[in-house]
Amino acid sequence: MNTLIPYLIVDDEPLARARIRRLMDKQLRFVCVGEANNSASARPVLDETAVTLIFLDISMPGESGLTFATELRQRFPRIKIVFLTAHPEYALEAFDLHANGYLVKPLREDKLMALLMTIFPEVETISYHVGNELRHVQLADVLVAQADDKYTRITLKSGADVLVDISLKALMDKFPTHFVQIHRSTLVNRNDIAVLESQGHKHFVGLKSLSARYEVSRRAYSQLKALL
Repeated sequence: MNTLIPYLIVDDEPLARARIRRLMDKQLRFVCVGEANNSASARPVLDETAVTLIFLDISMPGESGLTFATELRQRFPRIKIVFLTAHPEYALEAFDLHANGYLVKPLREDKLMALLMTIFPEVETISYHVGNELRHVQLADVLVAQADDKYTRITLKSGADVLVDISLKALMDKFPTHFVQIHRSTLVNRNDIAVLESQGHKHFVGLKSLSARYEVSRRAYSQLKALL
């Protein structure tokens, strides 16, 4: 999915808003369209800007998040509401308002990512383990996948590398419109290819988002020329 998903943060705690923003900034399919410290300051944003997802604190000065959510459900029935609170006892009341999610502070990144996957299943992801912890990266953020012993090393738009326990073949079979195979040990994001060049008898591909070049096999070279 290429369309960015706009979200709004409504929380009276600056540190809480900053925490959500930092975590969401890692998710390149989402864009923050505003921050508000209460419902009154959130209304102008909602009136003037399309918002798909709202992170809503429950305990705020003045009108509570639960009361504001009742209004949101009437005015914007399609908006996704994720409640944020340090008080788990509000969970039942929150889901009575058809909340799409409920996260307890301090916010955990793994809980947030799992919830986003549930709310937006169209945002394709690749899952991997760090110890006993299951993590996820969005497919759109993956630029390169290279065989690395028993694992596959994927390179993200941020430049970070992650080892995943899924084979190149499995990635290619699952995401054939995202990857193109340029070598028996390398896949690249076909939408990020910037240049295909030759040096002597060797061929290389350059990407828009990374400075590194990747070797292309002779067999893949002719296929890439047709693709580009």
